[in-house]
Order: sequence, then structure tokens, then C-alpha cells
Amino acid sequence: MVTGFLIIFACIGLSRYAWTMLLPSMQAGLGLSYGRKGYIGAGNYRGLLAALITAGAMFFALFLPRPDHTSSSRS
Repeated sequence: MVTGFLIIFACIGLSRYAWTMLLPSMQAGLGLSYGRKGYIGAGNYRGLLAALITAGAMFFALFLPRPDHTSSSRS
């Protein structure tokens, strides 16, 4: 589990900080407009948001105790 966390941190966490340094050279090399850069950035953060929501749902499904519905409190 620790190895998985470190891999995700390296791939997603550190790449978010490298993004701002790469974007100007991408704009010059690919001839991107400011609007196109905005779409690329929005897609990047949309993917990050989807990953965080999925990870949160997986955490709640796997690690939180579930209520016990087997016993009935009715008399």
C-alpha cells in the first residue's frame, strides 16, 4: 500500500508542479493559443478531481465499518 501511495504521489503530485514550467515551452513548440492552454489545464484538473473522488469512494467502501443490519430491534 505504501508503494502504491508513493507511485501515485510521484506521478500525480509532482507532475502538477512541473505543469507550470512545461506549459510555456509547449505553447511555443505547438503553437497553442491561450484558450487551448486553458482547455488542456482544465482537462488536467478535471482528471485530478475524478481521481480524488474515486480514491475517496474506494477508501470509504474498503476501510470504514459498515452498519450491522442483521439484528432486528423490533419486538
